[in-house]
Amino acid sequence: MSTSKLLVRILAVGIIQTVIFLTWTSPSIRQAYRLISTEFDGPPTSSHHQNFLPKVLAIYFPQFHADPLNDRLWGANFSDWNNLLAAPAKNKDGFAVPRPLPYKPEIPAHLMGENNVGLGYYDLRSVDIRKRQSELAKLYGIDGFIHHHYWFYDPNYNGPTLHAPLINMLRDGYPDLPFFLNWCAVSWINVWMGRAKWQSRSETINMNKAITLQQQYFNASDAQIRDHYDWLKQFFHHKNYIKVGGAPVFFSYQSRTEMMPILNRLRELAIEDGFPNLYLIIGRGAAPTHLHDRSELTPGMITQMRRRDQPVESFPVEVYNQTMVYPYPAEYINKALAIPNWCKNREKIPPFPDGRNKPEINGIPITFDNTPRREFANANLWNVGPVHEVVERFRTSLKSAITFDACCWHPSHRSDHKQERYVVINAWNEWGEGMALEPSDVYGTQFLEVVKDVKLEVMSLLERNGGLTDDGRCMFVDGDEKVWNFMNDTVEIEPVEQ
Repeated sequence: MSTSKLLVRILAVGIIQTVIFLTWTSPSIRQAYRLISTEFDGPPTSSHHQNFLPKVLAIYFPQFHADPLNDRLWGANFSDWNNLLAAPAKNKDGFAVPRPLPYKPEIPAHLMGENNVGLGYYDLRSVDIRKRQSELAKLYGIDGFIHHHYWFYDPNYNGPTLHAPLINMLRDGYPDLPFFLNWCAVSWINVWMGRAKWQSRSETINMNKAITLQQQYFNASDAQIRDHYDWLKQFFHHKNYIKVGGAPVFFSYQSRTEMMPILNRLRELAIEDGFPNLYLIIGRGAAPTHLHDRSELTPGMITQMRRRDQPVESFPVEVYNQTMVYPYPAEYINKALAIPNWCKNREKIPPFPDGRNKPEINGIPITFDNTPRREFANANLWNVGPVHEVVERFRTSLKSAITFDACCWHPSHRSDHKQERYVVINAWNEWGEGMALEPSDVYGTQFLEVVKDVKLEVMSLLERNGGLTDDGRCMFVDGDEKVWNFMNDTVEIEPVEQ
């Protein structure tokens, strides 16, 4: 090599190294890198290695495509869009029922907010729509999806339904995000038009005409469970499927003790299939144990909470690996979630509530308005009101949940697998219940912007506060009111006696 060429190469390398150094020394670039580089596999990159952000997952609803079972039950080409299109403009409290903004494929994802466009009344069989959903999710900091999975142990209709988006994802790769499945293991009842009614259709599937599909766990044969696993394994082996220690994550949001033999058998089949285990997350109806301020509950709210709160003790501890407070709204969750004082003041960590010696996964509902699925006067509303108030309550709750998970636990109580640490949002696209991160004519992209902003704010806290305390938790610094004013509103949260 000539001397001149050698000098040119040395100069080029020096320039590149200088650019890399200057770029990396920019605090904003380092923050962004740390935010996006925490993948599901591999060690965390931050020096605060026990306090990286939890993964933010959004629940993904598939009911936006024609399905043979829905055609049979409700008429040709029925989907949940039919309910939204037929809904009144406003709910019973006088607030607008959110609807999707129109889809304009020529507008890129990062310009959708300022151009007042969304995804429209889409068909989830469309790869273009699912690709755009991926782009939006990644742009705003959604780390993955929890896909609803419907499989019935009903002798009249055994197997999957509403599964076209999942099957198409296997074929075309979209949404291209980490994911796991949520088995919605409940019976379907005739509630689209209000309270349960007797079906008038001649082709009823179940003898009880108020039930359209019934889960009959007690009748599940080994052949049926094996059929279920054989269908699931195509997803478990997918490159984007979320695993913990190599074990596929499988979630059941509303679990019953009679389901446990099925879950146990699915685990055995996963091990036979070459996985080290099946990582089972059990959902329970509850309020977040440490984040829910119960000091101002009325006697009626306490009664409702006791009736709906499903104790972990009802599940055999050997069956599940972790529990999740399913993010479904309830009247007794009457204010935004808050950081408990024991965390901010670095007091002794209270016992874990889930029986597995690990923090429970917390879920955050956005808002809730099921006017599209109910008769007008019978609709249930939660966190519905002026736009600013709704968005700020969601912001405070999400910030509390992420900060709590990132900052409040001693390292010895954390798992070796960061994939076990999630905050779950309900939902990405549950339009029939008003729970949608996707752009709407009421909220625009504000819910998505909250997710992005909150993650950056929590990362900023970890960057600025000087490190960890001697017990491995975050060191909260006084005077940081601009970002962390909500921390001043922490409360002493004590469990209500059962």
